[in-house]
Amino acid sequence: MLWWIKSGQVKEQQEIGKRLAKDTSTVMRWLQKYRTDGISGLLEIKKASGAKRKIVV
Repeated sequence: MLWWIKSGQVKEQQEIGKRLAKDTSTVMRWLQKYRTDGISGLLEIKKASGAKRKIVV
């Protein structure tokens, strides 16, 4: 995604969403996370709140 933007291959978030089969709001959230926290923010793995996992990996 970032490479497409930096290389000028895509100009709109909708295009990124289509290429990645993701909603535009997801793309916007990822870009905002990148702007605020950089690459490390995008690579951060968060544990989901809520019920415990039923399938253990």
